[in-house]
Amino acid sequence: METECRNIGMTFGKTKALQDINLTIHDGDFLAILGPSGCGKTTLLRLLAGFSAPTQGEIRIGAELVAGNGYVKSPNERNISMVFQSYALWPHMTVEQNIAFPIRNSRFVTAKQRSNCSERVQQLGEMVGGDVIHY
Repeated sequence: METECRNIGMTFGKTKALQDINLTIHDGDFLAILGPSGCGKTTLLRLLAGFSAPTQGEIRIGAELVAGNGYVKSPNERNISMVFQSYALWPHMTVEQNIAFPIRNSRFVTAKQRSNCSERVQQLGEMVGGDVIHY
């Protein structure tokens, strides 16, 4: 499913964190957002995930408007994942357990995908150039 940002802007008081961001993420894309501290990476991710509302523009997932014109669809109603800068989402879990959690628990994952969870965790680990240690 395609995700699209159209003319996204975000301000905090008088500070422009993002201005006129246009981005299309195609189905199957693997995206990394890089840049110096303070350039708006986390702000953009928070907007995509639904943790914040843009002050300008709109975000669509598929054909559906999920943010814009004063509307924000809640994070739990989006098929979006986000890995925070912290070393783990849940520090009491291993890397493999953190990766497996959404595969095992998301309503967007099919029964077939759940049954191949360990294989998918390994594939995702290889995609980012690392080995996933089994627990």
